[in-house]
Amino acid sequence: DAPNNNGSSKNVFTDRQNIVRGLCDASLMAANISQLRAVLDGDHGNKFFIPLLIMIGLSLFSHIVFGLLMIQRWRKERRAELEHQRDVENAAGTPVSRSSNPRGVTCLCAWCECVEWYDEVSMFCMYLVIILNVAIAGLGLTDN
Repeated sequence: DAPNNNGSSKNVFTDRQNIVRGLCDASLMAANISQLRAVLDGDHGNKFFIPLLIMIGLSLFSHIVFGLLMIQRWRKERRAELEHQRDVENAAGTPVSRSSNPRGVTCLCAWCECVEWYDEVSMFCMYLVIILNVAIAGLGLTDN
């Protein structure tokens, strides 16, 4: 890759990967909304009615929390990039390359640690969504 002059550590592949990931998240959220409607329109006497409502609700809530975490993560990552640029511009000597790590996190500054924290929490959030959706699929939306 040619060096990027705008200071961003992202490349085209990473941008495309994030777009695809966002579309997958949106389609899973749409599926949860569809499942919620099917459960609410279905038989309220179904023995799994309440568990399905709770799991679908938790999955939707987790999606929303994940989205908010990603917005905050992006803001913190951008702040970290700006701080690193400022530090490089103010430092004497050769700056350390951050290109060795594809995510651009190579230091233990407060901003990078915050980005890492958002990464970890969002990963647990999406893990919860996956577990809930496997359970929802396992229970099914109809009582046979």
